[in-house]
Order: sequence, then C-alpha cells, then structure tokens
Amino acid sequence: MAGFSWADLLRNGLEKHIAHLERHYGAATAADAPVRAGGVDARSPATEEASMNRTRTYSWEDPKVFADPARQLSGLEFLNQIGSGELPMVPAGVTTEILPVAVGDGWAEFRMQPAEWHYNPIGSVHGGMLAGLADSALGCAVHSKLPAGTGYTSLDLTIKFTRPANLDSGVLRCRGEVVTMGRRTATAEARIVDGRGKVVAHAIATCLLFPL
Repeated sequence: MAGFSWADLLRNGLEKHIAHLERHYGAATAADAPVRAGGVDARSPATEEASMNRTRTYSWEDPKVFADPARQLSGLEFLNQIGSGELPMVPAGVTTEILPVAVGDGWAEFRMQPAEWHYNPIGSVHGGMLAGLADSALGCAVHSKLPAGTGYTSLDLTIKFTRPANLDSGVLRCRGEVVTMGRRTATAEARIVDGRGKVVAHAIATCLLFPL
C-alpha cells in the first residue's frame, strides 16, 4: 500500500524542527522533546522552570506552492509528496505542530506533542487544538480517496472530548478513516489517543466534494 512514514518526515521535513529544539534545549534529544516541548521540562525544579524563556520561532513556505499539485495529483499522490519532502509541510502544521505520521488509501494518521503553548487557561490542551488534530486526520483520510482534479472542504465536524490532555499525556495520535464516499459528499471518523492508548476524543466529519 502506498504511503509515507514518520521516518520519511524525519529525513525530509523535521530536521529543522529537531535543530530548533536542540538550539533551545541544549543537549535535549528528540526523545527528550516530549517533556521539554514548549520550553518547560515537567521534571525541572521551580528554579529551573523560572529561568525558561517561553518563546517560539518558526517559519513556513508560501502556500501557493500547493495550488498546482493539488489540481494535478490524486489525493494520495499529493499527500505522499508532502510526506517525502517533495512538497513542504503545510503552514498550519508548522504553526501547530500537528504533523502527519502516515497515510494510505482511505486513512490518515497525525500526531501532536502537547506543549504549554497548546494550553487553555485551566491547564490542559485547548479543545480547538484537539479539534485541529482530528480535522487533519479526517480531512486527509477523505483526500486520500480523491482522484486528480477533485477537491474537498469540511461541511461539519463533531468532536466529543473524553479526557483532558496535558504535558503528561505523551504524544497524541489521531487516525482518521473514511466511512462513506459519494459523488458529492464523504464521511470519516477518527479517534485521538494519548501515549498510554487512552481515548482523549473521538470525532466524525462530513466533507463536500467538488471539481477543481
């Protein structure tokens, strides 16, 4: 089955992200990043936490680079080119660090490492960030089924939150799968699970299909 893997992204898209973490956190490795993301090490004493500089700097590519490939390629080909590095990471993904893990025919998986800058005022990951994670997996699952020259947009998204997510949750993963494909609409469903496999949220979406 055609698809891309997290290893592809590490080779082709995330080197800059890893370098960014290393610049900010010194000897921190990719394995350390989950507890250090957002400028806070959950295991640090208060004195070390107080010295952290809570800032983010990132860059993104001109979104116009996606226009022609989106029209000319099938959905699966388009998504694979992002995974292989032939196309850059999308601006929304760079901004939120909601990143693709793998994609196949009718399914897509994304991940997000909770960080302080994902938080709401009550100490957990903002529901909008979780909705964005679900929407990414749901939309790309539908996109993976589309032929060249066909586009889509979300008509609705319904999400149910079942438990809070925070820095201790580990990497959040969301797998979206197509449920139905019609001529004008498609539906998909998804689950977000934490690092322990506990369901954080589940969602369904309807997408409108149209010619480009």
